[in-house]
Amino acid sequence: MTESPGIHPIFLYFDDVAGQIRMFYSLASANADVESVHDMRVAIKRMRALMQTIEHLSPSLSSRKLFKPLKTLFKSAGPLRDVHVQQALVHQWMQKAHRPFHGYYNELKAQELDLRTAFQKQARAFSPECLDFIRSQCTTEISQLSDAWLVYKINQRFVNLMEDIVFQHHVPDLAENHYHKIRKTSKEARYTLEVLQQLRQDDAYEVLNQQLRALHQALGQWHDFDVAQQFVNQIEPNQAEAAPYCQYLIRKKKAFLNQFLKLWHAFLKENPQFDRTFSNS
Repeated sequence: MTESPGIHPIFLYFDDVAGQIRMFYSLASANADVESVHDMRVAIKRMRALMQTIEHLSPSLSSRKLFKPLKTLFKSAGPLRDVHVQQALVHQWMQKAHRPFHGYYNELKAQELDLRTAFQKQARAFSPECLDFIRSQCTTEISQLSDAWLVYKINQRFVNLMEDIVFQHHVPDLAENHYHKIRKTSKEARYTLEVLQQLRQDDAYEVLNQQLRALHQALGQWHDFDVAQQFVNQIEPNQAEAAPYCQYLIRKKKAFLNQFLKLWHAFLKENPQFDRTFSNS
């Protein structure tokens, strides 16, 4: 990120993320295409993590209230993003397996058209100027805090998130709801770490960033195939026709879960400092 005299590193980061939201919102609201819808939602997730971090620094700031317009925009694009993912999965399968599943694919395309229209209608109600108001409120809250205090508090939040992730290791019979928690929390921890890296450079941070990215990507792909099974069950009435694709989904879901578990065990082994159960024993 380019340094700008007089602008605090956290707000250089804010401006960068806000710029991404503005750009991808403009593209998504006009085209509702796969890339811009996805990129807009990722940028909004980064902004949410930043605002929650600032609220941790200054509890008088209500990140939930400030974030509401962005949350509405994010949620409005969710169903469209889901259908985009499902189209990509079934199209990939049809190409690799050389098997048709056109009825299901065409139903997804029909859903996409309806969801694209619904998203673009809701997106028109969003005003990017809300980002300027959010920035002004955040600036007021943290402008008087020292960099040393900011590093201490942001690191505290990051450690809390990491401990929440590692704590799942102690849950008996780790189930799917725990995988979802790890997926979401690892993403939030990674974006919080990005904020911390604006103030303090450390090679260990980049290692953690890559580990967290690997965890939530493996679980993200596992989640996509889990959702795919639900889509097929809801849309395709012909179970015999759906069977080959469903079997593929089951295999891929299992493969990504195994990939995650391998990464998970390595992550736990390499990061014992975040095991609050161990540290408190």
